[in-house]
Amino acid sequence: MPLLLQTSQSPEPALREVAVEQLGHLVSIMGLHVRSYLPSLLALARDHLKVVSSVQTHCISLLEHLCKALADEFGQHLPPLMPRLLAILHSDRTERRLPTQRVLHALETFNQNIHNQLHLVVPAVMRLCEQVITNY
Repeated sequence: MPLLLQTSQSPEPALREVAVEQLGHLVSIMGLHVRSYLPSLLALARDHLKVVSSVQTHCISLLEHLCKALADEFGQHLPPLMPRLLAILHSDRTERRLPTQRVLHALETFNQNIHNQLHLVVPAVMRLCEQVITNY
């Protein structure tokens, strides 16, 4: 885990992408044993959620794996992440809107953990629906 965390900060984009992707797989294998690495993993996700890239989608996947591994414990870590995730819904202008799709899937995966964040989620999803309707 420490080596993958270090590699995820690499200046080389391809290497960084692979490291973050593999971190997600490792989290799904480790389950609850990931707790000791949680601060580093959450910091990594916060940093990479800001920039549109393929690493961003892998960070969203990493958060999904963390949610599955930690179950109800994950909810307490969502408040600082939620604004960044929802900002992706608003700012994603890519052709296939893959980051938006990944965020929507993550919100589904977060399930009851987003209960306390619904006041942020519902307006963001409604704005997304309005954008889609306006574009057609």
